[in-house]
Amino acid sequence: MNSRERKIYTLELKLIKKFFPGLRSRPVKLARTLELGADGEASEPNLVLKDRKRSREELEALLKHELIHYQLKDRGNVYHGHGAAFLKRAQELGIVNSYVLQRCFSSEEYEHTPTVRRTKKVSLTKFKRQVDHWFIQLLEEALNLPSPHNTRLYPYVQNAYVGWMTFSAAVKEKSDHVIQEIWQIKKGPRGKELHELQREYAVLQNQRQTLLKTLKRKAHRDQDEAAGRQLKTIEAALSRIRRKVEKDYGILLS
Repeated sequence: MNSRERKIYTLELKLIKKFFPGLRSRPVKLARTLELGADGEASEPNLVLKDRKRSREELEALLKHELIHYQLKDRGNVYHGHGAAFLKRAQELGIVNSYVLQRCFSSEEYEHTPTVRRTKKVSLTKFKRQVDHWFIQLLEEALNLPSPHNTRLYPYVQNAYVGWMTFSAAVKEKSDHVIQEIWQIKKGPRGKELHELQREYAVLQNQRQTLLKTLKRKAHRDQDEAAGRQLKTIEAALSRIRRKVEKDYGILLS
């Protein structure tokens, strides 16, 4: 081992003493490349690591990852990959969220464990219910993720689920197309806000009612003409407010 390999090997011995008592150590060997772009490999007779710079925290996580493989192997486990036993030990050591687990998949366990495989015929109706259930589980898991991962992932999962439901409905109806809704956010209303417009509208309505009562009393002719002109101005203002509120907020004012 060169000086860098001996330094990493010293750290490996410390981690074994603290977290893996009794585990047989493996000499460290640095390599320029590893298969499948991996950063480490729990091979024999050496623990092989990709030769690159790492922080102390990153290096410890990587060593713990590979030492779990050796621990499972030395105990005689049938499968030494990233299955249930591996993930349980990784959780105990606090490296589940580390970058070294990004390449771990539960399906790996099925690929490396002896299995009996069979096929069965499932109706489309039953299969659709199964996929619906998978999507619901996925939506729930997305919501349970810590922020900000939940808010980033959830819209994508939801879009996929809506797409699946739309596709399923089209298949059921034996259609060769789907109707897709396209939503566009309108530009925000300018000027006064809705509550201000509603308040102004109510004031104008009261003024209008007062003028109508004045005109009914048949006052002096000049007063009738002035009230009539004022009434037209108020009714024009009411009409403008009605059009604006309906356009910007989709509300009809009576």
